[in-house]
Amino acid sequence: MDDRLHKVLAQHGLGSRRQVEEWIRAGRIHVNGRPATIGQRVRTSDRIVVDGRDVTRRVGSAQRLRVVVYHRPGGDLQRGQAGDRRSPVHAPLATLLAGRWLPIHTVAFT
Repeated sequence: MDDRLHKVLAQHGLGSRRQVEEWIRAGRIHVNGRPATIGQRVRTSDRIVVDGRDVTRRVGSAQRLRVVVYHRPGGDLQRGQAGDRRSPVHAPLATLLAGRWLPIHTVAFT
């Protein structure tokens, strides 16, 4: 691993890239005992601390890609709108500790 710090932390579910950049500016993230800088690259051997909590093991662990196909039933919404009482498509899906759900739109050809 030799990626930018904000990308690595975002990929491991610690925050969005923009949020991590704000933490770096605020001095909340340290790499190898020194305050992190915007655009800094990190390796697996680097020690990363966020708000005094060591996240090195969490970031250094390999992420396994999981793909789940969910067929959205008719009537479920892709995104909710104000005043609509129908349940959004993500309601029956499990809450993720790390990672994210990505909607994929397909077009049926007949």
